Amino acid sequence: MFVILILALSALLQFAATFCALRLARVTGRTYAWIFIAVALFLMGVRRLIPLFHLVSATPGYTVDPANEWVGLALSLLLFLGLMGLEPVLAGRQRAGEVQGKSRDRLARINECLVGLGANYLTNVERLTRLCGEQLGATCALYNRLDKGMLCSLGTWQTPPDYVPTDKPDGHICYDVIQKPGTAAVVIRDLASTPYATTDPNVAKYGLKTYIGVAVRCGGEAVGSLCAVFQAPVDLSEEDQQVLSIIATALGAEENRRRALGALQESEARYRAQFEQAGDYFLVFEADRHGAPVIIDANEKALSAHGYSREELLGKPIAFLDPEVSPDAISQRARALESEGVALFNTRHRRRDGSFFDVEVRVTLVRVGEKTIMLSAERDTTERNRAAEALRRSEERFRLVFENSPVSLWEEDFSAVKALLDALREKGITDIDAYFRQHPEVVQQCAEQVRIADVNPASLVLHGATSKEDLLAGLTKTFTHESYVAFQRELVAIWNGKTEMVSDAVVRTLSGEPRQVIVQWSVCPGHKKTFSKVVVSLTDVTERNRAEAAVRESETRYRTLFEQSGDYIMLMEVGADGVPVIAEANEAAAQAHGYSRDELLGKPINFLDPDAAPDAHKERIAALVSGNLAMFTVQHRRKDGSLFEVEVRAQAVRLGPKLVIVSSERDITERKRVERALRENEARLKEAQRLGRFGSWDWDAQTDTITWSEEYYRVYGIDPRQRPPGYEEHLKAYTPESAARLDAAVKRSMQSGEPYELDLELADTTGPCRWVTARSETKRDEEGRIVGLRGTAQDITERKRAEAEHGGLQAQLLQVQKLEAIGTLAGGIAHDFNNILQGIVWGIETSLRKAADRPEIRERLEAVLHHALRAADLVRQILTFSRRNLPQREPLALQPLVKEAVNLLRASVPASIEVRLRTEGPPVTVTADPTQMHQVLMNLSTNAVHAMEEHGGVLSIGLGAVTLAEKAAMAFPGLAPGPYVELTVSDTGTGIRPEIMGNIFDPFFTTKEQGKGTGLGLAVVHGIVRSHGGAIGVDSTVGKGTTFRVLLPPAEASSPSTKPTTGPALGGNERILFVEDEQVLANYGRDVLEEHGYSVTTSMSGLEALELFRQSPDHFDLVITDQGMPHLSGSELARRLLAIRPNLPIILYSGSAETISATSLGELNIRAILAKPCSPEQMATTVRNVLDAV
Repeated sequence: MFVILILALSALLQFAATFCALRLARVTGRTYAWIFIAVALFLMGVRRLIPLFHLVSATPGYTVDPANEWVGLALSLLLFLGLMGLEPVLAGRQRAGEVQGKSRDRLARINECLVGLGANYLTNVERLTRLCGEQLGATCALYNRLDKGMLCSLGTWQTPPDYVPTDKPDGHICYDVIQKPGTAAVVIRDLASTPYATTDPNVAKYGLKTYIGVAVRCGGEAVGSLCAVFQAPVDLSEEDQQVLSIIATALGAEENRRRALGALQESEARYRAQFEQAGDYFLVFEADRHGAPVIIDANEKALSAHGYSREELLGKPIAFLDPEVSPDAISQRARALESEGVALFNTRHRRRDGSFFDVEVRVTLVRVGEKTIMLSAERDTTERNRAAEALRRSEERFRLVFENSPVSLWEEDFSAVKALLDALREKGITDIDAYFRQHPEVVQQCAEQVRIADVNPASLVLHGATSKEDLLAGLTKTFTHESYVAFQRELVAIWNGKTEMVSDAVVRTLSGEPRQVIVQWSVCPGHKKTFSKVVVSLTDVTERNRAEAAVRESETRYRTLFEQSGDYIMLMEVGADGVPVIAEANEAAAQAHGYSRDELLGKPINFLDPDAAPDAHKERIAALVSGNLAMFTVQHRRKDGSLFEVEVRAQAVRLGPKLVIVSSERDITERKRVERALRENEARLKEAQRLGRFGSWDWDAQTDTITWSEEYYRVYGIDPRQRPPGYEEHLKAYTPESAARLDAAVKRSMQSGEPYELDLELADTTGPCRWVTARSETKRDEEGRIVGLRGTAQDITERKRAEAEHGGLQAQLLQVQKLEAIGTLAGGIAHDFNNILQGIVWGIETSLRKAADRPEIRERLEAVLHHALRAADLVRQILTFSRRNLPQREPLALQPLVKEAVNLLRASVPASIEVRLRTEGPPVTVTADPTQMHQVLMNLSTNAVHAMEEHGGVLSIGLGAVTLAEKAAMAFPGLAPGPYVELTVSDTGTGIRPEIMGNIFDPFFTTKEQGKGTGLGLAVVHGIVRSHGGAIGVDSTVGKGTTFRVLLPPAEASSPSTKPTTGPALGGNERILFVEDEQVLANYGRDVLEEHGYSVTTSMSGLEALELFRQSPDHFDLVITDQGMPHLSGSELARRLLAIRPNLPIILYSGSAETISATSLGELNIRAILAKPCSPEQMATTVRNVLDAV
């Protein structure tokens, strides 16, 4: 039984040892070895159970040795105990290995994290914060940093979503950790029992139990804290604290790097700002692999100055901008850089557009790490160089002006004076002028302290010095008492802050002679604080002052002359509108115009010259400005409105900036009157000489010079533009016989002084002979010697011709008298004949109205009326011939009239003459009398026929419209350019000789044989054409023919026709006084007017009518009166009626117009003229028109 117990205990120990081996396999990690041992031990335990089984089951023959079993038990016990003792040891070793492995893993992780940190500060902070939380197994980890008084969580790991990353620091655990001195980690367990449970909001909010944190330091200063928090109680090892410190150190390094990077960035920003905003052009160069400097950076101003973009400039060598640099210059700059580290030089850079500009360059070597770069600071010195050049030139000019100025110039140093004045101001002196008056010695002291730096040669001349040293000693050598007074004023000006001044002074020459000067001093720029450079000019005005005194004396004399001059003198200034304005006037001018001096001053000149053209004054001023003396005459208006003529002499004078016009005027009214009388006498003399063909001459025998009058030239047929011939040449103008008589008479006159009078024949071979009467008397000098002749020559050709043709003229005169008698007879019978025709016409008109239904009677009556009207036309032609008719002008179509005249001519001209008619264009109309136009055409045609009656030819008559240009109108005096109606009459006859062309329109001039013409035809034509506002011209060639051109103004389109209207005349109910001395005509007139509704009172004489009107002047609306009545004519009746009742409408009714003119018609208020005979319709229409016009 004991053995069984031993075996059981031994098996149990073996199994326990097996369990220990398995535990050791788990502890040591050497699984296979310890499992093998465990299996062996397990098998040994099973081996122990076999004997136990046999013993328990009492297997026969089975026995065991107890001693061996005791040994086996002891060995099992020892093995169990050994394994039991080995397990703690191996477990401790295993735990130590695990701790070391864990530490190695932590360090490896930390190292891996630190090595993997990048350049981004916030990313690195996040990674280190996460590393802290992971390594400590915390609930969350935070990196908090103080920033602007707030606690900010820059790094977080596993923070709740509602976590507030920024908060005030007070009460927070992390803030206390930051504030805690030292570097040890802070570990707090059971946070709920600490004050932080209430001060730190996150403790209670998130149920935090354990806290571990350490301060993060940067540069020895705590800037934040790294912490890990746990929501459960945790025992934190020292290694955990060390891990936290390591990570905090890494964060401190990040903070240092951030600060350094921030400082670097700030520095770089400052550098870039300075680099970009600097006024200089910055270029950065770096040597390339060949050692040549190339551009690696440039600021914007450098780019802009050179005209390149950054990309275009970077990488370019220095020669790209400085192509003119020489190798020697480059070497010199390189040596300066190597030795001094800085190179300064000036060069020229080229812009992109090819232009160059000056630069001042400062190159500095800068080492950046292993590299050496060159920083080039450049400054555009173009303007500075120009300014320097300008300053140099200015200095040269100043020096040139200074040395060559005719004005005395002094360069003085007032700095000691300025210091003295400043010292007086510091002493409390306020009224410096009063101070100087009390202490005059101070003024002298100031003058002695002025240092003279330089004087110009003009100063030597002014003061009579021989060298500059004479004047550089000081001012007092040239000062007088007046100089000190002026100098005191200058000192006061300096005291008051002035830097320039002008004053009068008296200085003296070195010999003591006083000189009057104008002192002008000015402080030079840059010296206005110290007054160390003052330029003083002395202008010698001694002579000028003397001249001014003389001028004042002269002005006094001028004022005396100005006021006492008999001429009207005015001074005028040109106003803004260009019109002269009176600035001064003497008393004579004021009195001549009737104004006071005050009334004249300030008035424009057109106040006195109102009739001047608008631009006349401006034209005169322009002439005056050019330096000319203007002389002209104008009419001036007095105050009372009367005008008088003045002769003006004006001249422009500049007084400073003003243009003053000096006008001297003289009343030339009397002189003009005398001149006009003289001109009129001369004109009358010339006209008398012309009319009498009387020329004068003057011969100087000593010089053989002859002076001729204009008419003398015409008498001898010589161009007045030629010089008169000498005596011998003049004798050739006469026939030999006449020349001999003249020469003998001249010689007698020169010898004896006897005057002569001779009729001489001129040697004119181109035409008929011409005669002159030559008269002469001698000219004598002061001693009575005969020195020449003067005389006259009168063309007596006409007298000679008149004497020769006296008999012919007597016959012509008889013919004219006959014509005049015929005209008188025609005029005498015209009135009675027209009265007869008027009765016939009105009788036929009345019969026609009564025989309206008797066509056979009407036909005969109309034939009789036609002949009566032809008789009226015949009377009108007779009146035209005798000049007693009234032209009846009306719009007249000329084509029918011309065709009628041509038909008449064709029937009357010889067969050897062909008549041609040419009318061109549309019908032409003129305002004319048909009978006179017919007479013009017939007279011209008759002359043409007479010119061709011997040999025949062609008579051409043309009619059309023409337009006269300005040049063409000059051939027709009195006609203006414009449209006209042209009538031409041409023949192919003998033509007109040039010498008689000017006489063809003269009355009674004719080339026809006696008895074939009166010489009135062309004169009548000329008079008719001119009376119609037209003109007539002639073009003739001897042997080829003549063309007459008649030009008449066309009728206006709106001209009313004066032809009788064919429609019924308008009537009325007005009251009419009809005056007619023929009973039959008075009755017919009354019947005609009463048929048209008028109330008519007839009267058989002018006296009777006048008496009727006096009795009832308002009873009559119109008076119709015959002109030719006994005792009282119609015009005289009209005059007396108008005296009773002005504006009374009157119609004159007459068979002729021999006693009334067109002017009288208007004066007598005669509204219309009815020529006898007239039709009833004409009378009724005229009456209605006159009444309607009232």
